[in-house]
Amino acid sequence: MGRLKRRTQQCSDDGISIDDEVGWTDEDEAEQLFLVLTKNMKALKHSKCPLVN
Repeated sequence: MGRLKRRTQQCSDDGISIDDEVGWTDEDEAEQLFLVLTKNMKALKHSKCPLVN
């Protein structure tokens, strides 16, 4: 299983930065999603399909 990584969000509505834990991410899952995204982008580039009409 991949290493879990903490994501934090900076809250500064009162001028003071506060770490707010917003969730945990699985680095292996993120890597797989990135690989699928880049593969799909390459396929779209080669087929000359527009992303939007």
